[in-house]
Amino acid sequence: MNKFRVIFFGILAWVLPPLIAGALGWRGVWGSGSALLDYLIPIPVAGGVLHVPSFVLLLVLVAWGPQLSAKAAGRARALALGAALTGAVLLLPPPEWRPSDNPLGLFMVVDALVALLSMLGAPRQPGLRFEAGAVLALLAVPALGAMVAWRTLGLGEAFVSGSATVSEDRALLSVAVEVRGDITRADMRQRAKDWAMTIHDPAMKMGVEVTALRFKGPETGVAAVLCLYEDGTPSRWLPGDGDCLQGFTTFASRLALHAATLPPDAPREVREHLAARAACKEIGWKSAHPISPMSFSADEACMDLQRRGEFLAKLHPQLR
Repeated sequence: MNKFRVIFFGILAWVLPPLIAGALGWRGVWGSGSALLDYLIPIPVAGGVLHVPSFVLLLVLVAWGPQLSAKAAGRARALALGAALTGAVLLLPPPEWRPSDNPLGLFMVVDALVALLSMLGAPRQPGLRFEAGAVLALLAVPALGAMVAWRTLGLGEAFVSGSATVSEDRALLSVAVEVRGDITRADMRQRAKDWAMTIHDPAMKMGVEVTALRFKGPETGVAAVLCLYEDGTPSRWLPGDGDCLQGFTTFASRLALHAATLPPDAPREVREHLAARAACKEIGWKSAHPISPMSFSADEACMDLQRRGEFLAKLHPQLR
């Protein structure tokens, strides 16, 4: 096993997806900033963790590729080609075949192509050769992907996330979702909610308090809006032009309103602390609740508020 070879192709495969996603302006998987940094970090709270499975398989192929027999090398190439085709379908999902910001698709395509590149030094053979093992390897990944999609999405029904925008204070995330199926049906709406909570739960996105999922069909346009709230407020469905912030006040807006009443020449940290203190009092935040009924955004601002106030009071007499 050539360690330099493994390191070279490993680095190439790991950094290419973040660079591509960053150049295309993709956002992080869980609503963080640019995907460039998010895809580089292989931990559960970052998008890079989704890269680990295909990356590990890539390293196996890179390490053992040059030692494979002609038949085994052909099957390995077929497996990589099947993974590349599957990733391409994830990036261009049917039936519209429009580009999507799908990190799994990007990871699979890049890893498969790098694996094929690394196997150029494996034993030569004409093409992939249509022997049973190579054909099965070629179809293995697409078949597995089809089975997962069949069980997860159901026949004729699918939800595909599209463009996303955030409000100026980053509290509201709006996501366009293309849907195949009748979103007005109760069972379809339940499926849509279950799907949304797996990838668009605002509690999983830093700084986001409300997620507005705007479902539309390929011909009918926007049909309905699903509103998800970080602080435990029950989700709700609204008409296509509905506003998820109607009748709901985000903690970020409370902070902004209280900050606007403070002297503009006050130090920034003083303004932030006084605004947080007023906002936390307004919502009745309690420091001892074991499971917060408030939002994570409120918890972050309200937790240890007294201790921070005592520290700032030593620096700024107006807080005493």
